[in-house]
Amino acid sequence: MTSASKPEFKFKFIGANYDKKLYKDLTPDGKNHAYKQYYAVLKKGTRVTCQSVYVKDNEVWLKIPSGFVCAIYHGKEYIK
Repeated sequence: MTSASKPEFKFKFIGANYDKKLYKDLTPDGKNHAYKQYYAVLKKGTRVTCQSVYVKDNEVWLKIPSGFVCAIYHGKEYIK
């Protein structure tokens, strides 16, 4: 799967209120494919390894090695 825009690594997941993933907390490989800023944001075109998929309402979340990333949020596609 490839990032289509700039989805943020988020942990606001399945009704839980977790914070967004910070750049400093990414895996070393994740840091190579993210913008160096406070919050972790994938660079466009980054390929990710999907370990599992979670669907709830209009949201699709992927579990990747660095955490969870939102693939589809309220109908907007972030990952192809």
